[in-house]
Amino acid sequence: MTLAVILGLMLGYGGLGGGNPGDVFKPSTWHDFFSKLSAK
Repeated sequence: MTLAVILGLMLGYGGLGGGNPGDVFKPSTWHDFFSKLSAK
């Protein structure tokens, strides 16, 4: 199940989002993501 989540994140960020799939593991990517979610 963990492998499926990791592969899904990589596919979604890299394939569908147009980014580098390895960037999904960088804390800066997640910080940017959560800051955009909480922005009003």
